[in-house]
Amino acid sequence: MESERARTLANELQGEKQRAEASLAGLCAELRSGEVQLLNAYVQLSPQCAELFALWQRQESGDGNRIAALVIETLASVLEGGFDEGARTAKTRQGVAGRVLSEHLQLLYRYLGTERDQLLKACLRLLTGVSSVSQSMSSQLLRTFNFAHEGFARLSQRRHQASKKDKGNRKEPSKVDTRTFFSRFATSFLRWKDPSLTSAALGIKDLIGGVLRGLSQDPPQEALAFVRDILELVVRQRQLPRQTKVFFFNAFALRNLASLLGSEDKQVSSTASTLLREVCCNGSLFPASKDAMLLDVCLELRAHEAQQDLVAAVLNSRPRLHLQRACVEVGRACKTAAVLDPDPD
Repeated sequence: MESERARTLANELQGEKQRAEASLAGLCAELRSGEVQLLNAYVQLSPQCAELFALWQRQESGDGNRIAALVIETLASVLEGGFDEGARTAKTRQGVAGRVLSEHLQLLYRYLGTERDQLLKACLRLLTGVSSVSQSMSSQLLRTFNFAHEGFARLSQRRHQASKKDKGNRKEPSKVDTRTFFSRFATSFLRWKDPSLTSAALGIKDLIGGVLRGLSQDPPQEALAFVRDILELVVRQRQLPRQTKVFFFNAFALRNLASLLGSEDKQVSSTASTLLREVCCNGSLFPASKDAMLLDVCLELRAHEAQQDLVAAVLNSRPRLHLQRACVEVGRACKTAAVLDPDPD
């Protein structure tokens, strides 16, 4: 039954545009509902997904955005392992990822400039899938991809804007936004726990840093997932060079992570607190030469219990900061008094 459906799908993907689009839309609808039988049968029939790539290639000359989005979404599902891997399909993911890298990056760059969120999300899913196939493929993607492309960095701040219909329906959870897919792509390079790959990813401007910016505005489950990744895949990775961690945990990173201490979600605030304590109270990461930066960050924290608990932990680990903090606060008090009463006589 499924093998027959797969043959029909393969034939229709090679046919006229409307029929190909309808067939592919049906497959994607099944995948979104968790039904993978048709995809599995198709991959068994066509392990290199030749019909999908051919259909994608035919969209170059026209707008083809809807079909392109459906093709990319399907290929992303393949890379995510949405099929039964066997002798015939053992190299499917590797082959698909390699072909995306070697033949289709320029098309992806073009799509990154679109305002169509469905297409943007599909592109980020596909890139995440490529990065997740193997460590070598992830490294190749990191070396090859143009992270400075003008359409890419903006995606880290592209949040879901609910329609009037969505806003009126409070029972429905928010859709996963483009920023979340960006975050998953950014952290995919860390999951291999390879020191060189992680260091290279952390050093790319506006990749992980793009996720840090505005972290406190993310849904709790997404903020928690990101902080856990940074804690386990960066902070606690003993093989990661100390200098990589020192470079990454600058004032910008600490301020954005500290913003989560005020989260109403206890898991988020607790995990952020654990991460910041392990970083800020670590003398090897923050020697005396970093005291000024740490003090500035501590002085900016609000009078919130979790934030002040972090301040106390930092000061207890560095007694020398107590006096510096007291001097700064006295100076602030004097300035405030001068403003309130400029002429005491």
